[in-house]
Amino acid sequence: MYLVAGMVARSVAGPGVVISFIIAAIASIFSGACYAEFGVRVPHTTGSAYMYSYVTVGELMAFIIGWNMILEYLIGTSACACALSACLDALADGAISKAIANSVGTIFGEQLRYLPT
Repeated sequence: MYLVAGMVARSVAGPGVVISFIIAAIASIFSGACYAEFGVRVPHTTGSAYMYSYVTVGELMAFIIGWNMILEYLIGTSACACALSACLDALADGAISKAIANSVGTIFGEQLRYLPT
């Protein structure tokens, strides 16, 4: 994931990435303060967002937050897999993506041919 942030900072954001990292740091501090507050107010729990919401606001909100957490994990896992596969393909100098495009095709259904000219 850090590779993706670096690529975006290099190609899109430029110097503004410092400001975005400062905003993300402030949001992380507030999130940590919220979890600390819940940890003090709801002792003897596992410490997850689902459990805190179940104890404080009820079962329906905990159900919604639980499914949101599952969606968050799915998106995070797919983003990590995408970044890892891009890194592996870059290490192989694009040979993996070329081989897959030649044998299977692309997402648009086109058959790409990388033939030397």
